[in-house]
Parts: sequence; structure tokens; C-alpha cells
Amino acid sequence: MKKSRIFYIIFHFIFLIFYCLYADSWPEPPDYDFYAHPLLEVSNADDIFMLGKVLNTVEKQGQKETLNIKLLNGKIVKAEKYESEVPILTKKGTPVLLTQNKSEKTVIVDYDRSSYLSILAVLFILAVLIVGGIKKLTGLTAIGAGIIFVIFIFLPLILRGWSPLFLAAISVILITVSVITGINGLNKKSISAIVGTILSSIFVMILGLIFYPLANINGFSLEPVQMLNYFSKNYTSFPFEKFSELLISILLIGATGIIIDVAVCVASIMEELISKNSRIARKQLLMLGLKAGREIAATVSNTLILAYFGSELIFILAATLSIKSYAQLFNNEWFFIVVFQMLAGSIGFFIAVPLTALTASFLMVKK
Repeated sequence: MKKSRIFYIIFHFIFLIFYCLYADSWPEPPDYDFYAHPLLEVSNADDIFMLGKVLNTVEKQGQKETLNIKLLNGKIVKAEKYESEVPILTKKGTPVLLTQNKSEKTVIVDYDRSSYLSILAVLFILAVLIVGGIKKLTGLTAIGAGIIFVIFIFLPLILRGWSPLFLAAISVILITVSVITGINGLNKKSISAIVGTILSSIFVMILGLIFYPLANINGFSLEPVQMLNYFSKNYTSFPFEKFSELLISILLIGATGIIIDVAVCVASIMEELISKNSRIARKQLLMLGLKAGREIAATVSNTLILAYFGSELIFILAATLSIKSYAQLFNNEWFFIVVFQMLAGSIGFFIAVPLTALTASFLMVKK
């Protein structure tokens, strides 16, 4: 147990070193006018963002409204709101997000939603404590480290011209090892889950590398890809061109999350079987692990399908207004990407069951 904790601390110490090296690698955008593209919000690189609450309306002239805002530090400032640009209900007590430029002109740009996310995060941590106990909180730190890695290292390096697929593969390995060892320590169960997860994720990546080029998927019909293309060409010195790789990277990272769950569940069940019967034969343990894994995978597949379609429900609804035939729908690039992510992810965690069970049976039983 002590060795696994030491490994866990060393692993995250190394991660923090890399984070410190690359945390400032965001490219500095030139001072372009954000009105240049209709999809971009009105903003400026030198603007200061602040949070506050509406006190009262000072005056209103047409679409322009001037309000008194109390900032978090207690300071009261006057802020402007333009109804045509920001349709926000500014009644007393409304939490808002503001920007202030060099001339100290303050403008309301959106609602402040951070407090509600904070409440939800606290509820999430409480749920983990109630169900998993203090020990499982180490898993949360691993998840947090993974998120930091993706935001402050993975994304900036992509914008600097690195291969998204290479970075995604490295990210998947680091996140998998970090999350699984953070929750369970470094033991036979963790190693089995890590091996099953990484091999299954590689299989999903291979599926993407085969089918995306065959289906001529480049993502240019997707609005986020169009925005990324515009941003990279006008706001950075590294125009982004590897869109197909990026889509496969998204597939890989998204599938890995659900594969980790299945692999850990299978390895945990097999460890429990060993604790109940230390004399169990390797073949019997493998068969029981496969049986339990099939039931887990069947349940998770339903979860994955509902999660993907639920997240895309607005787009599906919008598509029904413009797409008039099944042939047109099935050949739509966006629809292909959504369905492929769902199916490839499902194949990934179904593959994870035998890979994890096989690895665990060899590690946990000598013969």
C-alpha cells in the first residue's frame, strides 16, 4: 500500500513539473476585431472579466441600459448593457459577468453561472464521500489532474502544431494510469484494468483511423470545426489543419472514459472472487470474469447510447427540420460522427471485458 501511494505521489509530481513547463504555452492572439465573424462573441484580449450582482437601473435609453453593479470585492461600478447584443434580465440581485476595457468602460456580457456549478461540484464531492469514502477522493484529484492536463497542455500544444492523435494517445495513457491508481492504488487489479483500458482504446483509435478516411470525414460541416479553422487562421501564428486527426482524438478520449469504468468493474469483480476462493483455477476465474463483464457491458452500452443521443438531441431536432429523407440523414457527416462515436465506444468497452479478464486471470492466479 505504501509503495502504491509513493508511486501515486511521484507520478503526480512529474505531471505537475510538465504542467509548469507548458502552462504558459497558449499562443497570444493579436488584437483583431471580434466582429470579424458572426459566430464570435464581442470581446478583446485585454478585457478584464469581473463578477457582480445587479443593484438597480440608473437609466435606460432605447437598447442601452446603465446599471449599478456590486462586485465581489464590494466595489460598486456602473455597467452598460445592450439589449440587442445581450438579452439578459437585469433585475435586482441577478449575478452577472462583466468586462472592463482599458478605458474602464464596463459592460455586462452574460449571466454569472459559476456559483451554481460550485454548488453542483460540492454535491458531487459529498456523493463520492458518502458512497466511496475518503479513499475515493484520491480518484477525484486524479480526474482533476487529467482535466488540467487536457486544458493546459493538450489543447495548447495542438494549437502549436503538434499531432492531436499523438497527444491524445499520451493523454489517454496518463489519465488512465492516474485515475485507476488514484482510486485503487498500484496492484494487480489496477494493472489489469490499465492494460485492458489502453489496449481497448488503441482498438477504438484503429477503428477511427480506418473508417474516418473511408467515409471522407473531415468535420468541416460542423460549426465548432469552422470556428476552429477561422480562429487558428486569424488569431494564432499556427493555422490548424489536422481536423481529421482531431476528430479521431475526440473519439479516443471520449471512449476511454467509459472503457475505464468497464475495465475497473471487471478487475474488481475478479479480485473479489479471488478473496472469496483463493484456490480458484485460472480458467474458472476467467469464465466468471467474462460472464460478469458481459452483464456490465450490456448495461453500459445502454448508458452510452442514451448519453450520446441525449447530448445531441437539440441537433437531432434541428436536423428533422432540414433533412427530409433517411438517405440524407444517414449520409450527413454530423450524424455519421455521432453514431460512429457511439458504436466505436461500445465496441471498445465490449473488447475491454475479455482483455481485462484475461490479464487479471494471469496476474491474480498462478496456474
